[in-house]
Amino acid sequence: FASHVAAAMGQRVVTIFGSGDPAWFAPYQNEAHVVASTACPFRPCVDRCEQPSILCLETLSNDLVEKSLKAVIFPADARGLSSISPQ
Repeated sequence: FASHVAAAMGQRVVTIFGSGDPAWFAPYQNEAHVVASTACPFRPCVDRCEQPSILCLETLSNDLVEKSLKAVIFPADARGLSSISPQ
């Protein structure tokens, strides 16, 4: 909710997605600052996870989040960074 309010007020927002689908839930005009994992083949699963652990969050590294935050805080240094996802 907070990310959508901030985006509606014209702010750049970094959103970290677990089981939800960024294509459905990313704040408007902030799709470039989405951090999400593609490690789980069942995503989006929301409340019906089929994995023994929460892969969608466990596979996100601090480095991925940090890169996206830096792109928002220092946009001149971003140079082409877009949606960041681990392979």
